[in-house]
Amino acid sequence: MKPTMENNMIKRKAELILKFMRDGLTGIEQIELDNWVNDAGENRALFEKLIESGQLKQALADYAGNRYKTWEQIATLIAKEQHNSPASNPLN
Repeated sequence: MKPTMENNMIKRKAELILKFMRDGLTGIEQIELDNWVNDAGENRALFEKLIESGQLKQALADYAGNRYKTWEQIATLIAKEQHNSPASNPLN
C-alpha cells in the first residue's frame, strides 16, 4: 500500500477497529471510531461487515504474532471495501 493521506486514514480506521474488537479503545479512540461510523451510512455498513468478516476474525487471531501484519490486513480489507462502495468515498 502506497503511503498516501487516504492510506493513512485507512490504516487509522484499521487500528481503531482492531482495538475495538480487542476491547482496547481509549475513550478518545471510541469517540473517534463512533464519529466515523455515524458519519455516513456507508461507514456503518463497512464497519458492520468488517467486524463480522471471517477474514477480520482470522486477522485478529493472528494479531499476537504480528501486529503490523494484522493492521495491514485490516487496512487492505477496508481499502477493498471502500473502492467497491457505490460512493467510492474516502473514509471521510
